[in-house]
Amino acid sequence: MKELIEYLKESKITSTAPGPLKICLGNTSTDLDSCVGSILLAYFLTKSKKGEFYIPVINGSIAKLKTQQMLSYHFDSCQVPLDSLIYFEDISASERAKASQLEIILYDHNQLDPTQEYLLPYVKAIYDHHTDVKESLSVQKIITLCGSATSLVLTQSFVNMTSIDFDLARFAIAPIIIDTKNLAADLYKYRWNEIDEAAYKLLKGILAPKGFDNSSYYEELKKINEDTAANLAQGMKVLLEKDYKNYKVKTLEGNEIIFGVAVIDVKLKKYLLHFGAGSLFKEFIQMSKLKGLKYLVVLGKIRKKLTKSLRDFLVFTEDTEYLKQWAKIFIKKYTDTISLTHMKGFDNIPQCSYYTYSDVLFTRKKLEPLWRDVTEQI
Repeated sequence: MKELIEYLKESKITSTAPGPLKICLGNTSTDLDSCVGSILLAYFLTKSKKGEFYIPVINGSIAKLKTQQMLSYHFDSCQVPLDSLIYFEDISASERAKASQLEIILYDHNQLDPTQEYLLPYVKAIYDHHTDVKESLSVQKIITLCGSATSLVLTQSFVNMTSIDFDLARFAIAPIIIDTKNLAADLYKYRWNEIDEAAYKLLKGILAPKGFDNSSYYEELKKINEDTAANLAQGMKVLLEKDYKNYKVKTLEGNEIIFGVAVIDVKLKKYLLHFGAGSLFKEFIQMSKLKGLKYLVVLGKIRKKLTKSLRDFLVFTEDTEYLKQWAKIFIKKYTDTISLTHMKGFDNIPQCSYYTYSDVLFTRKKLEPLWRDVTEQI
């Protein structure tokens, strides 16, 4: 781990120096998987390729990372200060791109955020675990569906597992246990697979002999992430922004549409009731205009109803006719698992429609292709 800290210090210096940069760029959600994995990818590539130096770039700001309690806790407990990281705003990407001084490896996404499309000519490779949208066809792609993109990194041939000590293994295992729910047996093939299992076993082999309990740490992180009171105290805007992604889709008629997806760490109904329709919809409108969205999706936390696990999301747009078309197609295509539902006290708002699904294996990663599919048809 000491070697990783020194590497981050060198990366920080290199990132502000003039000249070309090779970077590993995580996605804009800046979640645990994106941040930890981009650091590990850049670190192991640098160690394996003599004379080449790769810099991990967090695709957001330090202010945003500080709102993510679980991530902040994990980095702090691993003694990796947030101010030791390199953020997108630090690398003068636009200026370097104009001077052709960027070489980019996309990590944990295979489509650039619409605000970063100017970087597309400089993308040389992709390491990702999402469905391939086939935007960059002429680059090296390592795209494999698995629970955690960090698992994908750790199972690459350029990773020397003998160089991973206890502290680095502890740093690396967090996104894997979070994204796979600690390899829950009933979620095999749904939230994790053989790639995650291989990475997990390699890290556990380093951690277990020294008394580290993966299950206990998973519960510790989960408790922090699911603290409803702490999450609500951050405010409605922070909750919308802290795990947010933009998606760009081309319709059958050739029009380009951007929609956004915010994953919030509280149940949707709790979020709506706590902040109220008036305040929320003003925020939704402002956010949609600022980001150029056709519509905004807000995906709530899993909730229990008797013995069932359910999850809710809302779709918001000021274009009510578009929303009617979207809802009609969506429900018709996915009626087996997803239903149009009601939110008591919020039913008379034509700019919103609400959905509940019982297949809680549908994470944002699994729902994104469905949302894309419907959007393409309107």
